[in-house]
Amino acid sequence: LSLRPAAGRTLLIPTSHSPHAQYQIGPLALPVQAAPRPHHLIGPGQLEAGELEQAARFLGHPHMLSGTVVHGNEIGRTLGSPTANLPVPQGVIAPGFGVYATRVVLPDGARPAVTNVGVRPTVSSAGRAVIVEPWILDYRGDLYGRDIRVEFHARLRPERKFPSLQALRDAIRENAAQTRAYFAAKEGL
Repeated sequence: LSLRPAAGRTLLIPTSHSPHAQYQIGPLALPVQAAPRPHHLIGPGQLEAGELEQAARFLGHPHMLSGTVVHGNEIGRTLGSPTANLPVPQGVIAPGFGVYATRVVLPDGARPAVTNVGVRPTVSSAGRAVIVEPWILDYRGDLYGRDIRVEFHARLRPERKFPSLQALRDAIRENAAQTRAYFAAKEGL
């Protein structure tokens, strides 16, 4: 049997049918605690649809994206929610456009964040590149040029165009409250 991933996609193959199977991701094998049966494998469509809990069960950890923080238009800063902008490289599967409760891993530890994935329709014209923009809650510092990792935990809402910057600001504040509540409940388990 010859299996090849579609261009730019990662192919996951169970190395055994044991509940503690390992999955091959390129040259790296990762142990999975409770491996699903092959017909329950998560595909790019599920991740793009924001089905993060299923992805985390399959992977044994939250879906993650890593990259180097680049300069943006600093609109988040003017809204009181400065973001660390990560372009999505070609061939990398990002969750579907939307806003997520995430954790951002920095050298000094992980911090909760509200992360938008998409094209920022309220502040950008059509045709813009997809970008991942975490607003790291309660963080002050310069991350430009530094590598960070974003762990996706829960989808909060789809990305949408707001009628004004004030409406966008209000939605981001609500998403921050939802993110804090999500992680407080998760840590309380």
